[in-house]
Amino acid sequence: MKFQFNYKVAFLMSLFIFLFSNIQYAQETELIGYNNSHPKDKTWQSENTGTNQTVLLQANSIIIDEQVVSGEIVLGAFYTDNSGLECGGFQKYDPAEVYAISLWGNSSEIKSNRNGFKEGEAITWLLQYNGKVYQLTPSYKEGNNFYKSRGMSVITKLEGKLEFEI
Repeated sequence: MKFQFNYKVAFLMSLFIFLFSNIQYAQETELIGYNNSHPKDKTWQSENTGTNQTVLLQANSIIIDEQVVSGEIVLGAFYTDNSGLECGGFQKYDPAEVYAISLWGNSSEIKSNRNGFKEGEAITWLLQYNGKVYQLTPSYKEGNNFYKSRGMSVITKLEGKLEFEI
């Protein structure tokens, strides 16, 4: 019997191991100040709520002012709450690599204690890069720009222009 390597199974297993081995990674890292009014003033933090959507980012997929971003960045996915934009997932990484980010779903039944995305809610993508914050527009190979619990999406490109200076 000849052995054949199944790349799809290997990729999914690697992704599963990666995601679950990194769940405890700094889910409450303070990156910039927080006053709950403007994305540039937010602490990018999220909480592991037990339910999530996984978004895979292809290598070299982040483009600012028509230039591919390089070097370490922080990418965040935000939802809109009564107090403005709130972080529902973020990841610090090198955009030259293929990467995945978890977007956390709301686990609270109490409206005042909202801690994640609601089913079908629009995702706002923000990027911290070189002391600036950019709002990004995604292009998807799989999925769309709306949160789906236990869903998986693949982004081929995130494009943006300067929005805020830190």
